[in-house]
Amino acid sequence: MKFSKEKELSPLVCATAMGVLVGLSGCSDRNRDLLEVSGTAIDSYLQNAKACIDVNVNKQCDPGEAFSLTDINGDFLLGTFDTGPILVVADPLTTTKSTVKGQLGDKITKPFFMTAPITAKSVTPLTTLVQVGVEQGTYTSFAAGAAEVVSALNIPNPTTVDLSNYDYIATGNTAVAVAAEVVISTVADAMVAVENAATGDSATTANILSTAVMLLIDPDIAGGAATSLMQEIGTAVETAVVAGTTVEEINFESITTTVETALDDADITIVADLTVDVLISVVVAVDDPDVTGITGSSN
Repeated sequence: MKFSKEKELSPLVCATAMGVLVGLSGCSDRNRDLLEVSGTAIDSYLQNAKACIDVNVNKQCDPGEAFSLTDINGDFLLGTFDTGPILVVADPLTTTKSTVKGQLGDKITKPFFMTAPITAKSVTPLTTLVQVGVEQGTYTSFAAGAAEVVSALNIPNPTTVDLSNYDYIATGNTAVAVAAEVVISTVADAMVAVENAATGDSATTANILSTAVMLLIDPDIAGGAATSLMQEIGTAVETAVVAGTTVEEINFESITTTVETALDDADITIVADLTVDVLISVVVAVDDPDVTGITGSSN
């Protein structure tokens, strides 16, 4: 997948790689302190994915933005003088994933991205839904958005879950792991559909990727009657996951297909049902917060 027409470049920061801060000698800023950012990229544990600080929030790891490649545990560590959300970019050519830390996994089959606040220790499909929702004004804060996502996806023990520090693989939450997998698969498919539909100045990486997420979280676009596609995924996953199954036993590709088929069979509006005109309308609304459009947002 190739995106284009970016609107700006980022300021210079010190880059890092493979969990070790490097290149910091001779790299300083008298007015700012170096911030160490670390965490885990989880869609299972993502290995050799690129994690960066998205200073200009354009959903790309630009030259000059601090970055690291995730290690075999899915962990990353980087240092930056600038702030912005964490962005994880997963590439089928290089990125693998495993449900077991320290064990090399299989290559991913679709390109996708994930994002989270700079303070997060877990970057997941769930934090991605919230972070984009905050950026688009759908959620007033990360905490408010997290509560919405936790409720929509039927995450157990909701009052004790902190999405920004939530490793659902390590805690063995099979239904949550499946829901997250379906979410990121849907986002990846939506990225392709939106990219094919978007034209003109709105066809930037930031708008395309943010639109892909908005298709899941906004109840006015896809999903059921007055429910978002995210909520419908949560309901479908509850039916699809067999009680007693462990995360290691799940065939994520197979069960994702099962959930997606169940949504289609139930006449839930999925991304594939949306017309080009609808997709373009959402891209335009995402691009311009002053637009009153199909997303239902107006400033």
